[in-house]
Amino acid sequence: MRDGDYWQLRFPFPATPDSLRDQLRDQASVLPPNTRFKYSNMGYSLLGLVVEHASGIPFRDYVRAHIVERIGLRNTAPDYVAERAADYAQGYTHTQLGLPRRPIDHVDTGAMSAATGFTSTAADLAAYFTAHCIGDDRLLSDTSKRRMQQPQWSPRDHEHYGLGMMLLDIGDRRLAGHTGGYPGHATKTWFDPAERFVVSVLTSSTDGPDLASGLLRLIDYCARLEPATPPAGVDPRSFGGRFLTLWGVYDIVPVGGRLLRIEPETNNPLDSLAELTIESATTARITKADGYTSPGEVMTFDFDAAETIARIRGESASSAWPQQAFERIFLGRERVAVPRQGE
Repeated sequence: MRDGDYWQLRFPFPATPDSLRDQLRDQASVLPPNTRFKYSNMGYSLLGLVVEHASGIPFRDYVRAHIVERIGLRNTAPDYVAERAADYAQGYTHTQLGLPRRPIDHVDTGAMSAATGFTSTAADLAAYFTAHCIGDDRLLSDTSKRRMQQPQWSPRDHEHYGLGMMLLDIGDRRLAGHTGGYPGHATKTWFDPAERFVVSVLTSSTDGPDLASGLLRLIDYCARLEPATPPAGVDPRSFGGRFLTLWGVYDIVPVGGRLLRIEPETNNPLDSLAELTIESATTARITKADGYTSPGEVMTFDFDAAETIARIRGESASSAWPQQAFERIFLGRERVAVPRQGE
């Protein structure tokens, strides 16, 4: 088989079932069967040929009739649709090592549609994976879904693989789902088959962050959070917002009568999460945090005349500002420097 550089658009994807089979005939077996997990897009492509042979119709037609139309996925197709070219998000190269981004053309993935060809939206993917939750019989029986969601292999620590499903444990939850990769795009979707909720994130670059797993960790954390009672007359929502310092960004989010300090750009937001207990209309104390996130300190919220937050003081007596104020203070000149007297 030729190398896999069609993934880098160095040449076209195998266009027809015959061309796919020709490439596979030339490929020697890498590992003996059933010895270890090894993800294979060629394997999924072959499954598409099996579907064609068993159904007697092209794979794309089968998927369109038995999945897309059956559950009403209005923005999902088994591969590139030229008539909808203007609707597709532009994909881009990664920025590792500080490289500039470049747009990547959309291509038809030909005989490999079963492995990588779908076009969709986050909403449609959420609808599709909802059909894999227990109790939903639109696509499969619960017996079949449980078999798919049963661990067969462990490709990494704390991760498993079933029958076409990636499996991940977060807290006490066993999540199922899958990632997706296509030149210039990366997706990740996880769902809780028992509690019937789905998180799906699509990114239009090959270095998209793992936002889906981070969101699920936050959901699990918040679901187990003991509610708190704020002081009388104090609305926790008045403390919420996004704030910047010279060192980064954090969000203050009201949840269950208390506040959470969350760094939104980390793959695992629990690594630096802090809980705050509201003490007054303008103060909250950091009551749960790691040793690097100022446990025990009081954060003071300064409100302006419009009753919006102008500044937060806390965390080693440092300040944080809403974005507009931060840009005025730090980005309004060519260099960041200690202010001169009177500024």
